[in-house]
Amino acid sequence: MKIRFLGSGGAFDFLYYNSSAILEWKGEHILIDCGNRIYSRLCELGLAGLPDSVVITHLHDDHAGSLVSLLAHHIYVEKSKSPLRVYYPDEAFLRLLRDFLSFSVRPIAKYANFLPLDELSGAQSIDTSGRHVSWMPGRAYLFQEGNEVLAYSGDLGDENFLFEKLKEKGMAGARVFHEISFDPEAKSHSYYKDVQKHLADFSIYGYHCDPRDKAPDCRIPLVAETPGLCY
Repeated sequence: MKIRFLGSGGAFDFLYYNSSAILEWKGEHILIDCGNRIYSRLCELGLAGLPDSVVITHLHDDHAGSLVSLLAHHIYVEKSKSPLRVYYPDEAFLRLLRDFLSFSVRPIAKYANFLPLDELSGAQSIDTSGRHVSWMPGRAYLFQEGNEVLAYSGDLGDENFLFEKLKEKGMAGARVFHEISFDPEAKSHSYYKDVQKHLADFSIYGYHCDPRDKAPDCRIPLVAETPGLCY
């Protein structure tokens, strides 16, 4: 199981693109989030044809803003005979994805082959709705292969929630990619000082931030600064 990030910045961290990663897992390349700068980033890297499927944590623009472009690229540029697979965690989230795409592409089935996440053995989602902003549905994603567990938080203002859920599932020691903020007033994101309290139980990497803002006492390794984690 290998993960590499296309970008690790927040919504306004232009130099670090949007937070998005490609997970290589069980022979499949899964794109996690496709924000407004990610389709162009994939094209810059020559990787726009690499993803076999997509999962979305939530529908803010910096996480889903170029999903339509990627789906269209798959059909019109890659000349695929079948639409890109988009895995959804539950029926409510599927309805949101369909509504979101319907403003740009129709018929949706030409562009997206929606499949339940349950079809990916070893993949799970955790409902994080309302824990980033009160009205936004969201999901964290877990991927397991043997004894190895990888967790991807999505935007999550509750810095304890995901770690508590992982412990409940007996997944202490998991590799966790967790969004962090260096601004203690940013209540819709997880403050690094609170996240790093969990370093004793988990292997944590921080993303969705500008590494130039990194606090001197931050002990969380940042995705943007870790060799091998970024394209």
